[in-house]
Amino acid sequence: MADAYCKLLQSLVKNSGRSQRAIARAAGITSGYLSRIASGQESPATPETNTAIARACGASQQEIAEITFLAASQRHPDLLAVVDQARQHGLYPQQNFGSIPEQLATVVAVPIINWTPAGPPEDWTDLDYPVGHADEYFPVLDCNDPNAFGIKVLGSSMVPAYHSGDVLIFFPSVLAESGQDCFVRFSNDCPKGHGVTFKRVEQVEDQLLLIPLNKTEHENILVSRLDVDFLCPLALRIEKRF
Repeated sequence: MADAYCKLLQSLVKNSGRSQRAIARAAGITSGYLSRIASGQESPATPETNTAIARACGASQQEIAEITFLAASQRHPDLLAVVDQARQHGLYPQQNFGSIPEQLATVVAVPIINWTPAGPPEDWTDLDYPVGHADEYFPVLDCNDPNAFGIKVLGSSMVPAYHSGDVLIFFPSVLAESGQDCFVRFSNDCPKGHGVTFKRVEQVEDQLLLIPLNKTEHENILVSRLDVDFLCPLALRIEKRF
């Protein structure tokens, strides 16, 4: 990935017909810095700086998107895995990264706030982190939800689709629809138990049916919609790496 970034940057500079000094000046950086990132002596520039460099070179929109994505992929090594998983969920086009629109190359560090059981609801805490803060983060493309958060799966009720250790990303601004896999937080008065769980959720009149995928070990849970304080559909899954 580093070689691909350097080769593309060198090619853009060479084919621009402008001097390296002129390109650097137009992009708001020094000529020495441009030389170092193009030769791999220094980490790739930020997405914003790469965009400025590419535009100074007269690059096409596809070339701008490609170099920005290559830079982001090197700065965030898990990004390619994120993109692959996102495409499986239909979040991004099924095409090569060079064709991804420029704005999708923006990477946001989403906080991973705790483990959530995939099974009967269990006590849970966000560890008292303020919104957007945690000890662990995961890079996510084009995340426009400032309240986005991630959890790790604990348990086997959603096997074979989800496994313990998988990272799940949620956008609270997205409304849940019947049949989606959701993060569910119960009210303290829920007779089925309080806490949180991760389940497939179907709307049944004024009730919610929480469905495990591993039906040999786990049973459905039926609760009133009023017993659920928070319901958020899965946006992105990143499989645990063994």
